[in-house]
Amino acid sequence: MNLLLFKLRYIGDVLLTTPAVSLVRQAHPNDKITMVVNKGTEDILKYNPNLNEVIVVDKTNKFKNLSTILKQLRKTKYDISIDFASGDRAAWLSLWSCAKLRIGLLSNEGFRRWINNCQVKYLESSHTVNLYIAIASEDPAIKSKNIKPKNSRLKLIYSEEDANRLLKKSD
Repeated sequence: MNLLLFKLRYIGDVLLTTPAVSLVRQAHPNDKITMVVNKGTEDILKYNPNLNEVIVVDKTNKFKNLSTILKQLRKTKYDISIDFASGDRAAWLSLWSCAKLRIGLLSNEGFRRWINNCQVKYLESSHTVNLYIAIASEDPAIKSKNIKPKNSRLKLIYSEEDANRLLKKSD
């Protein structure tokens, strides 16, 4: 099975998806999980063991990058896409991927309301991490296996080289 995740927002928003991404991996230990993010946010996921691939959307070279991404999405044949509240662009990419199940946030605006065939109601008084977990929890494998998140801690994994470089800058 191939799963496609979306978070086309900012670096902190991508980091907030990591507990939900871990939940998806729990349900799909041997499946391919790809995440689509905006350029400049991909390093947050660079060493994340829950992802097999990260696709980067570069808004500066829209046509060339979008053309490459569309070809890549069609080639892989995704079964499920999960959009962690990214907006219409992610919904269109999800539709283009031909994923049979397209999970996203319930919306009365834009195209998401017609494209996502499984919609999750916005949790008003809930933390964003819990909203993303609720969206991911609509995955049939998570539902059928009654998988609950091990925790809701954010996961930032980095190389030893990155850590050493950061430590040198703080001296």
